[in-house]
Amino acid sequence: MRDLAAFIAAACVCASPGNAFPIERIECRLSATCQGLQECAAGTVQLRFAIDMAQFSPAVGAGDPPRRKTTRVETADQAFAAEPIVMSDGLRGFWAEADGVDHLLTIKPDGTAAYTRIPPGGKLTGRCSVRQ
Repeated sequence: MRDLAAFIAAACVCASPGNAFPIERIECRLSATCQGLQECAAGTVQLRFAIDMAQFSPAVGAGDPPRRKTTRVETADQAFAAEPIVMSDGLRGFWAEADGVDHLLTIKPDGTAAYTRIPPGGKLTGRCSVRQ
């Protein structure tokens, strides 16, 4: 009974709003390197996704199996599941394979971003903002 009471007390502390893991909502505006404004506007991609930082919490037990981390990426013309990337140096992003296309987005801590899709290929660059 004492173990159950300790477990419940610990669960209440972990579930309190002050200790909750944040959800980072990320919005990006990316475009190909181009010469003219009309060409750039035509090649602009806006996307958004969220990273639930609770997915990166350590396992409860040493024998727990690895957990797959997921997010949903949305653009103007498609939505797909992806695996979020969170690095200790502040780098964020995702990778995915959706409808035969590999996607990789990396975002530096200063908000500069690079997005690659293979095929069709080519790299888009731009800025992303993070909200919690």
